[in-house]
Amino acid sequence: MAWIGIVIQLIPIVIKLMQAIESILGSGTGDQKKAYVLNTVRALVDGAGDFTGQPETWDKIEAAISSLIDIAVLFLFPKED
Repeated sequence: MAWIGIVIQLIPIVIKLMQAIESILGSGTGDQKKAYVLNTVRALVDGAGDFTGQPETWDKIEAAISSLIDIAVLFLFPKED
């Protein structure tokens, strides 16, 4: 369950990454931006410890961060109709 603590610590980092990548790439490239955020988070997690050596741990972290991105994008970058 240590992965939950990692995810909680990553939340503000993910939000800042999303904002930075949005300002660089702009709108209309959602899948690409999400991939950038996930790849950056994976690099951070790798740097903090050998979690990707345990695929099941990274899978849990990735699933949580992926869901976080999907939810956060609705609040940070709402579509204006």
